[in-house]
Amino acid sequence: MNAYQDLITEYPIFTPKNPWIPHKPVVLEIGCYKGLTLKHLASSHPESDFVGLDLTLKRGVLSYRRTQHLNNVKVGLWDAIDFLSYCPDHSFEGMVILFPDPWPKNKHSQNRLLGSHFFFMAKRKLVPNGYLWIKTDEKSYYESIVHWAQYWRWGTLPECPLIKTTSSFENLFTKQQKKIYESVFSSIS
Repeated sequence: MNAYQDLITEYPIFTPKNPWIPHKPVVLEIGCYKGLTLKHLASSHPESDFVGLDLTLKRGVLSYRRTQHLNNVKVGLWDAIDFLSYCPDHSFEGMVILFPDPWPKNKHSQNRLLGSHFFFMAKRKLVPNGYLWIKTDEKSYYESIVHWAQYWRWGTLPECPLIKTTSSFENLFTKQQKKIYESVFSSIS
């Protein structure tokens, strides 16, 4: 048995079997990894609520531990598309996706989160003029992201309304001298 499986009852992490639905617009971080960015954003913006999603129990527990002292954070174990399907339209004032899995091989590109279906769904789940902040180090993925944002008529913003932050992946890629691609899209073009 995985040592983290026992922790699901100890920590109030929400899952499809243990749901939590926000009652006001919040900022959603998809792929909260170990909770570093989630903690920084939530502590810098106490006026907003934050939801961090991840697929793995280990990262969910690590994120929860890192943010449990903050009263404006919830951590969930959900697939992003399933979670968004579950939420009512206009639930989020913003979404943050920093360095999603790029699936760089052509034969795996259909596994990418940020495709046509995601942009269609995310636009409905954001409040009018909501924002989607994205960073990646994978040029072909970034080009695909921009393509789908344009296809679904997303606008762009000059900068994210949240405080600038870097993720552990961004720090790693910067040390490796990789180019970082970043955009902030608006749900109204």
